[in-house]
Amino acid sequence: MPSSGPSRPRSRSVSIGPRRRAIVALLDFESACEGSWAYDLMVTVLAWCYGADFDLVLVRALLTGYQEVRALSPAERSALWNEARIAALRFTITRITDFTLRTGLGPRVVKDWRRFWARLEGLDALGDAALGELARRSR
Repeated sequence: MPSSGPSRPRSRSVSIGPRRRAIVALLDFESACEGSWAYDLMVTVLAWCYGADFDLVLVRALLTGYQEVRALSPAERSALWNEARIAALRFTITRITDFTLRTGLGPRVVKDWRRFWARLEGLDALGDAALGELARRSR
C-alpha cells in the first residue's frame, strides 16, 4: 500500500492485513479477462475508484501502484479510456439483465444498472486525454 494517500480500496473484494499495510487476499475473479491487461485494470478502477464520481486521487494511486509492478505499454496507456468505456458498458448491460429483466428465477440481484451508466458518463466527462495523462503521470 502507498505510504501516503488513500489507505484502503473501496471494495469488498479485497482483504487488508491487520496493520493496513498489505493486501492479504483478492476475491471475485469472475470479472477478470484473458485479454487486455488494460481492460482488467480499468475494471478495477471502475470498482474501486468511483463513489458519487471518480476519485482521481484513488485513480492515480491505483495506476501508480500498478505501474510499480508492471509498466503499461504506450499502446495500453492509449487504450485505457476505450477499455474503461467498454467495461462500464459491459457492467451496465449485465446489471440490466440481472436486475431489470430477471423474473421468475429466484431473488433479484439488487445492483442498479444506473450506477455503472453513471461511470460511463463520468468517463465521457473525464475524457480520453485526461485519463491518459493520469496514467502518464502515474509512472
